[in-house]
Amino acid sequence: MAIDPSICVLVVDDNTTTIHIVRKLLWQIGFVNVDDAQDGATALSRMRAKRYGLVISDWNMAPMTGYELLCEIRSGPNLARTPFYHGHGRIQDRKRHGGQQSKRKWLHPQTV
Repeated sequence: MAIDPSICVLVVDDNTTTIHIVRKLLWQIGFVNVDDAQDGATALSRMRAKRYGLVISDWNMAPMTGYELLCEIRSGPNLARTPFYHGHGRIQDRKRHGGQQSKRKWLHPQTV
C-alpha cells in the first residue's frame, strides 16, 4: 500500500526518545507533517481536532493504552477508517479492531 508523504501523521508513544526517532525516520522517507502525543488520550483529542492520514502508536502506554486508543478510533464514524499502525499487542485484539502490526519497533526507514 503506497502512502502519500504529504499526509498528516500522528506518532503516539510515552517515550519521547522513540517519538524523536520515529519523527526522524518519517522525515528521512519524505513525511514532513508529523505531530506527536505522549499518551492515547492526548492522541484521541488531537485526532478529533485534526484529520490524520496515518497513526503510528505504541501499544503499551498509560493511562490509555494503544489498544484502548484503537478501540476508541474504530468506534467513531469520523475516525474509524484512519490507518493505525503499531508494533505490539495481542493478535486477536489487533485483528478484531483493524490495527496493522509491524514485527519490530521502528529502527530503520524500511520498517516504517
